[in-house]
Amino acid sequence: MGILRVKIWDMKHRKKTALIICGITVTLAGVIVGVVGTFWWQSRPPAYDEAAHRAEVERSIGHPVRDWPKYLSVAREECHAAQKKFSYYVAASMDDGHLEQVRIDVRYLCPKRETELQHVVDTVTPGP
Repeated sequence: MGILRVKIWDMKHRKKTALIICGITVTLAGVIVGVVGTFWWQSRPPAYDEAAHRAEVERSIGHPVRDWPKYLSVAREECHAAQKKFSYYVAASMDDGHLEQVRIDVRYLCPKRETELQHVVDTVTPGP
C-alpha cells in the first residue's frame, strides 16, 4: 500500500509541475509577444491623414485644389516612380516653384523618399 501511495503522489506531483511549467511558458510567451508588438506598433509609420495633407497643400499654394483626386493621383504616381523619374520630377518642381508642395506630398505619401528628395535639391541647387 505504501508503494502505491508514493506512486500516486508522485504522479499528481508531476502533473502539477507540468501544469506550472506550461503556465510559466505561456505567460513568458505572452510577455514576449506583448513587448515585440509594442515596439512594432511604435515603429510603424503614422497613418495617412488625407484631410491634413490637403489642408497643408492648400495652405502652401494659397487656394483650394480644384481637382483633389487628380492631384492626389499624380502625387502618388510620382512618389512611387523610379528614382530617375522622381529626380526629374523634383527638379522640374523646383524650376516651377512647386517644391514646397512636393515636400508636403513626399512627407505624407512616401516619407522614405525624403532623403532622396533632399539629395536632388542639394544637387540641383547651385552652391555659393
